[in-house]
Amino acid sequence: MAAENIFLEIGIIIIAATFIGYFLRLLRQPLIPAYILTGLLLGPVLGVVTDLSVIEKLSEIGIAFLLFIVGLEINFSKLRSVLFVSTIGGLIRIFLLFSIGYVVALLLGFVSIVAAYVAVAITFSSTVLAVKILADKHELTTLHGRIIMGMLLIEDFFAILALTIFSSQVFSPVIILMSLIKVLLLLIIAYLISKYILTFIFKIAVKSNEIMLLLAISTCFFFALMAEFSGRLISLVFSPSQIPAAQSLGIGTSAIIGAFIGGIALANLPHHIELIARIRSLKDFFAILFFVSIGLNLTTAAFKLILIPLMALLGIIITIKPFLTSLIISFMGYKKRTSFFVGIGMMHVSEFALIIAAQGLILGNITREIFSVIVITTAFSMILGSYSIKFSAHLFEFLKPVLSFLDKLAMKNMEIEHYIPMGFSNAVVLVGYGNIGYTIHQKLSKLKKKVIIIDYNPDIIKELSDKKVPCYFGDINDPEVLDQINIKTVSQIISTLPYKDQNIKLIRKLKSKNPKILIYATALKIDDALKLYDEGADYVIMPHFLGGGHVSLMLEESADDPRKMEQTRKEHLLQLEERKRMRHEHPLSV
Repeated sequence: MAAENIFLEIGIIIIAATFIGYFLRLLRQPLIPAYILTGLLLGPVLGVVTDLSVIEKLSEIGIAFLLFIVGLEINFSKLRSVLFVSTIGGLIRIFLLFSIGYVVALLLGFVSIVAAYVAVAITFSSTVLAVKILADKHELTTLHGRIIMGMLLIEDFFAILALTIFSSQVFSPVIILMSLIKVLLLLIIAYLISKYILTFIFKIAVKSNEIMLLLAISTCFFFALMAEFSGRLISLVFSPSQIPAAQSLGIGTSAIIGAFIGGIALANLPHHIELIARIRSLKDFFAILFFVSIGLNLTTAAFKLILIPLMALLGIIITIKPFLTSLIISFMGYKKRTSFFVGIGMMHVSEFALIIAAQGLILGNITREIFSVIVITTAFSMILGSYSIKFSAHLFEFLKPVLSFLDKLAMKNMEIEHYIPMGFSNAVVLVGYGNIGYTIHQKLSKLKKKVIIIDYNPDIIKELSDKKVPCYFGDINDPEVLDQINIKTVSQIISTLPYKDQNIKLIRKLKSKNPKILIYATALKIDDALKLYDEGADYVIMPHFLGGGHVSLMLEESADDPRKMEQTRKEHLLQLEERKRMRHEHPLSV
């Protein structure tokens, strides 16, 4: 009978989460608050789900898979260009936000341990939300996108450390040190296993999709179990007589931290992207149960008691958090646009806040009321954060007059240097130096055309500047960029960015400033191309159709001549090697 009730309750949860999630998705809301709302309605409001024990056990698996995926997606190589600001700026930000949150929580009357939970909860920002929205806006490779991702990576590590410390239950310096040693030990073991065992095993397993999936899941659980028994490993090295409070050494690290480290162990394997794709669906199912269980544990009985703390924390998140972040980025040498976008992009609260709060509730360190404050704050911040990132460009234009002071704070200019020769006019502006832009620039250079490249990838602009190729770092839709390149003197502009909304916005701006300019836009869909023609584009580039046309011309010229075909082949191989050096990738779909 109990098994039937469990199946029934899980079925109700999934169906309700589907409908609520679908409805909120139509309203373009993030899904995590939708799942929390599902739990709130099914538990405290309607009382449909009452037995939380099994749901909470399953939700722990959801947390483990969630952190396993976070570990899998860690990529240090992408953060080299913003390593300094990500680490130093990230550490300063963590310290200041934690300090502010801790002091405010104490002023609100919370005891020290509860104040620490509240401060940690508001300090970190959501990696899941930031990656999703920045990817939707095609801004992951921009300067502010890279800084955000770098700082979020630092925060994820500190969130794991916080989770480790809170899980130890005893908050003496010795116990905290031992918790850190356990995590460090696991990281060393993960590195050795990844380098000498997993690399070899996965080379063989890649031939079978099922075995790859099982190996990935086994790695997750292996490190989770190892974390549980990490205390015993340390006890073999240190005896109780050597270290005070040595009884705690036998206590293992949280299994979910082990799952995170298991993800890191697989992150550098050649097939880690494929592993993420295969595990994501499994993770999503259990993660839904976790976020629903958060809502099931909320309390509505004492809403008046939590209203003041709730408003205070939301005030910090909406005002102080983005403002402080922007100040830090400006002090480190970045202009107001980059600083503002980083601040707005990290306004929200992390899903780690929910994980840490859930652990605190289970351990008895926080009450259900404090838990509710943290959860509601997180949910609201995610909703507000998703809108703030989505409309960050509009917010920046609105607030630009009062943001000028940010440019004066920089001790040193860390922005990418542009290279525009004096008297450079009547040029062709090429927007984007990726797969398409590179080929177009090669041809225009051969034709002796004056070309200026605009790109918001800092690595590309640095390489072009070093080669003395005229270039400008920025977003073509930024009015300041259009002013800097003197758009009224430009004869043609070629946008290789295949994003309809951005191209429409660009066409309208260009036509208003320079009606005679020739505009080449890019689209991947026929409907998008027709829309761009309606907006005034002179020609719309459709890469896949043009590729077929190029092959047709090649067949006409050299298909019956083996020597010409061999020459074409050699030229193509050279081009591919150059593109590989530049880290170009061909789209997976056509």
